[in-house]
Amino acid sequence: MKQITRKVTLVDLRDLLDDPPRANVAWIDADGIRAAPVRFRLIDGRYWICGRGDGPGASPAAGQRVVLLIDDGYLYFDLRGARIAGRTERSGTAPAEFHGDANWLELIVERTTAWHYGFLRRRQG
Repeated sequence: MKQITRKVTLVDLRDLLDDPPRANVAWIDADGIRAAPVRFRLIDGRYWICGRGDGPGASPAAGQRVVLLIDDGYLYFDLRGARIAGRTERSGTAPAEFHGDANWLELIVERTTAWHYGFLRRRQG
């Protein structure tokens, strides 16, 4: 039986990670499940997120376990994205370009999943 996969690596999606059209994060806090759009940057192999909203619960806090979703495409073979799970951390070594904005958190990656329907192919092994 032939098996087909749409799985790719984050390296295969580097252009999407460099300039994502949308990024959203989900987390659980005392009030339940939350989800919010975020700004995302991949700089020197480090993943950074910054909430777009104000007020409590508008974005995850440092030390929060989160799932980041970055996706793109409207038509079937254009659909591609990445799911990156990990925990947020406030880093004293944030990139210089962030120093005017204290809301950036580093996402310490624990697990990733990536897909691209335009890369459908026979699964190896």
